[in-house]
Amino acid sequence: MDLVTCHCRNTRCAQCGKMGNASALQPHGSDRGEVRLRCTACGDVVSTRTGTAYAGIRTDLTQYALGAKLLAEGLGVRAAARILEVDKDTVNQWLRRLGPHGAEIMAYHLRHLHLTECQLPAFSANNLPVHVHETGQKSFPEAGLRAGEGVKSGR
Repeated sequence: MDLVTCHCRNTRCAQCGKMGNASALQPHGSDRGEVRLRCTACGDVVSTRTGTAYAGIRTDLTQYALGAKLLAEGLGVRAAARILEVDKDTVNQWLRRLGPHGAEIMAYHLRHLHLTECQLPAFSANNLPVHVHETGQKSFPEAGLRAGEGVKSGR
């Protein structure tokens, strides 16, 4: 098991946020098949799935992962439920978990994307606006890229 991304989530703990070998986490059994870890510094227990798209999922993980793929490919909730032989409400619950989690991941990657140059496609009024600044620089404010970050057209 790879514990590289696991960390203590107790904000009052000195080990909070430290990952991998720097963390003070030790195996502490399991709960419903989910591996649990205990912080040796503060005693808090954390699941290895905490903070992931798998947190709190009681369905078989391979079935859940297939459901996530089907939804990501644009298959409807009812169709995915029929294929996976689960209730449509179960797939709806998955979708409510996957949506915000995917948005968090995308926002994280956009914030930490250090571009010096990129080619910008043409946008219509219905899509994200591209702001052209006096210096010739373009930016996407809705994507978190600000005007002074040096985003230029590749043309």
